[in-house]
Amino acid sequence: MLVTIIFLAIIILPFVFIGLSKKKKRNRFLNKITNLADLRGCTITRNEISNNFIIGIDDSAGCLFFYKKEPDKEILRDFNLKEFKTCKLLNVSRTVNDKQNQLQLVQKLELCFYPIEEDQPEEVIEFYNDEYDSLTLSGELQMIERWEDQINKYLKTLHKEKPAVVPVVKASTSGKNKKKFQKSYK
Repeated sequence: MLVTIIFLAIIILPFVFIGLSKKKKRNRFLNKITNLADLRGCTITRNEISNNFIIGIDDSAGCLFFYKKEPDKEILRDFNLKEFKTCKLLNVSRTVNDKQNQLQLVQKLELCFYPIEEDQPEEVIEFYNDEYDSLTLSGELQMIERWEDQINKYLKTLHKEKPAVVPVVKASTSGKNKKKFQKSYK
């Protein structure tokens, strides 16, 4: 009986420790962007975590938060999405020829934000870099594609043209012109 308990402990304990380690890492990463959001008067409403980064958003304030742990530094960024018109996934890859086929190796995955004001620089978040991240991707590309889609949908609804009020002059029966206002949608 004692041998069985020891055997089960040897098998189960590594999984328990791995689970606790992942939870601790998730909480540490979430605390990083939550603290930054608090400083900006925001609340993280959605977030997603990967091996070495977390991305989160405050949907009501339109602020995006990002944290990445690299071997020699930590990156903590925030963006006011109201300042950008669109974002685009940048997939930097190279082709390697094998004897039988060609392989596309991803070198970098970035999300580039294009500002509304043309004189402002583009902002880039680097999610993956093969120089210091793991050699194999584990869902980062799909995650970034999801966030690119969600952010662009948000930006599209944020920057929809608001109806302009345009005066329309109509002749009245008394011969005087009266101005009426109506909404004009472009």
